[in-house]
Amino acid sequence: MRLITSFPTLFFIWATASAFTGKGDWVVLRAGTKVPLVLQTALDPKEVGEGYAVALSVDGHVMVNQKVLVAHGAAAAGMVVEKQYLKKEKAFQLTVTAEWAQTVDGQRASLTSVFYIFKIPCCDGSTSLNHTFDGEVMNDIKIKT
Repeated sequence: MRLITSFPTLFFIWATASAFTGKGDWVVLRAGTKVPLVLQTALDPKEVGEGYAVALSVDGHVMVNQKVLVAHGAAAAGMVVEKQYLKKEKAFQLTVTAEWAQTVDGQRASLTSVFYIFKIPCCDGSTSLNHTFDGEVMNDIKIKT
């Protein structure tokens, strides 16, 4: 019988065993659950275009059965999916979608394409931070608390 002694193999065994034998319960975060988000990236229409990554953070605990599944301040991300110039209003319109938020056990919960529209007056700079909007969990996900 051959012993497994390589560090990567031992680390994998330890990490896998820890993930499934540690303390805590598994709780399901259901599809459709709202996740409050806040914008962390200033959006300057001169520099931003379709496909531009947007930093977000979670703007309040998401809880199920009195257990926090997505913590306030957790990382989240989105993307600019459309950029338009509105001639009549002399403003840019940027449409942003939320893509994921990090759960308490380190997973990324996929969010549905909830769109938030920013109107930015032309040539006046960028959006301010702290715009809030909701994302929604796309699929049921098991989270270890």
